[in-house]
Amino acid sequence: MGVEAGVRLLVWDDPDLRRGETAVRVGEGTGQEADLAPLYLWLADRCAPTERCEAFVCLTVEPGSEAAAAARVTALRRQGFAVHVQPPAAGASSLHETVAAIVEDTAAGGAPAEVVIASHDAAGLGVLLASLTARGVPVTLLCFRELAGSLAGTPGVTLVDPEAVPGLYPHPLPRTNLYDLPPRGRTLPPLLRPVRRPDAGHATVPQPTPDPADAAVHGAATPSEPTPTGYAQVDAAPAGYAQSEAAPAGPAPVDAAPVAPWQVVPVEATAADPTPTEAVPAFPPAVPPAVPPAVPPAMPPAWPTPVADAPPAVPAVEPVAPATRKPVAPWQTVPVAPPAANGTAAPPADGPQHRLSPPPVT
Repeated sequence: MGVEAGVRLLVWDDPDLRRGETAVRVGEGTGQEADLAPLYLWLADRCAPTERCEAFVCLTVEPGSEAAAAARVTALRRQGFAVHVQPPAAGASSLHETVAAIVEDTAAGGAPAEVVIASHDAAGLGVLLASLTARGVPVTLLCFRELAGSLAGTPGVTLVDPEAVPGLYPHPLPRTNLYDLPPRGRTLPPLLRPVRRPDAGHATVPQPTPDPADAAVHGAATPSEPTPTGYAQVDAAPAGYAQSEAAPAGPAPVDAAPVAPWQVVPVEATAADPTPTEAVPAFPPAVPPAVPPAVPPAMPPAWPTPVADAPPAVPAVEPVAPATRKPVAPWQTVPVAPPAANGTAAPPADGPQHRLSPPPVT
């Protein structure tokens, strides 16, 4: 493709510039790629009134991604660029051979006014740059300074950082470029800002001393109680829940137990809807009471020393005197007493009698 002299040529090695942009990022960016329309205008502004500009974009298309790549190729062509498309070559990190062929074809029709190459491939472009500078052609390299390497010291070659092109990147890239500092230096903005994170546990937050009047209205709940596990104290009621109002003054019902602001209060069934609903968390008032001044905890009451259990008392049993009987002769008649209820013999008033016979005479 032969063109006359007075042409300013720009060749953009798209795969190389994309890898370079990824390499210089040191933080999360906006994810927006370079807009090449401002690059074409930047090249046109460098042309003299008798010069014109020619711009090429060299890129690769992976098999299977042709439909997605066609939209970008069409957009580049509408921005004034000629697009050279080829499949990716195995082991090739840039399209330096394609870039060199485009530059040599342009130079064959006459010495161009300037050649601008967007690439970081110092090894692949070394021969081309030496040939152009030897012929007196001004050469400008668009490359990130952190990746320039030996290209920065090439005689007759001017380095321009891609971010120096106005509007090429919608937002500044998160980089740490310490090269080519101006005399007054360069200010690098922060990449991240530390954020104070709450503790993993439910620690209490010191608050001002509660007002006695507020305590009478909102109850005597102690705000310094830790939040139960599984519940988080919040300032506003989440969607679907209504923030509980303060209980009216007066004695509490007998079966009502005091609850802390963060405890769960079951919703009772009503006449309109006899089915009880799920438990609704009760939230603290808009102005939570504060933690009272620290008071040393009271000592627990002293419990009495336990006394060993004494054996059970055994009732005393009065001895029973044996029954006394008068001596009688062997032949006398004695009454036979039936046994009493307590086992002792009691002589009846009238009962059977037994006569004792005298002993036999031997």
